[in-house]
Amino acid sequence: MTDRNVFKQRMANRFEVDQRAALFSNYSKRRDQEQERYAHHSEAMMEQENDRYIEDLEGKVSTLKELGHAIKDQVRESNTILDGLSGSFDKVGAMMGTTMKKLGEMVKSKSGRHMWYMAGFVVFMFFLMWMLYGRSGRVAHSVAPGQMSVPDVDGINNQVPQT
Repeated sequence: MTDRNVFKQRMANRFEVDQRAALFSNYSKRRDQEQERYAHHSEAMMEQENDRYIEDLEGKVSTLKELGHAIKDQVRESNTILDGLSGSFDKVGAMMGTTMKKLGEMVKSKSGRHMWYMAGFVVFMFFLMWMLYGRSGRVAHSVAPGQMSVPDVDGINNQVPQT
C-alpha cells in the first residue's frame, strides 16, 4: 500500500512543480548546447585558419632569413673586393702621378713633341679608317624602305617586301 500512497502523493503534488520551467528548460538547455557546439566548431575553424596563417608566415620568415644571409654574404664579398680595389687605386694613382711627371718632362724636351705628333697621327688614321669602313659598311648593307633583309644563306642578300 505504500506504493499507492506514494503515487497518490505524487499525483497531488504534480501541480506544485513549475511546469513552465520544466517545459522550457529542455529547450533552453538544447539551445545552449547547440550554441556551445557552434562556438566550439567556430573556434576550431579559426584555430585551423590561424595555423595555416602561421605556417605561411613561418615560410615567409624563413625565406626572408635566407635572403638576409645571402645579402650579408654578398655585402661581405663586396666589401672585400672594395678593400682590394682601394689599395689598387692607391697604387694606380701613384703610378699615374709618376707617369704624368714623365710625360711632362717628355713634352718639354724636343724629341717628346715628335712622339706626340706621331701618336696623334696614329689616332687620326684609326679614326679615318673607322669612318671610311663605317660608311662603306652602311652602304653595302642598306635596305630600301619598306623592305626587310633576310639572312644571307646562298651568298645573295635577299630582300623581301614587307606586307
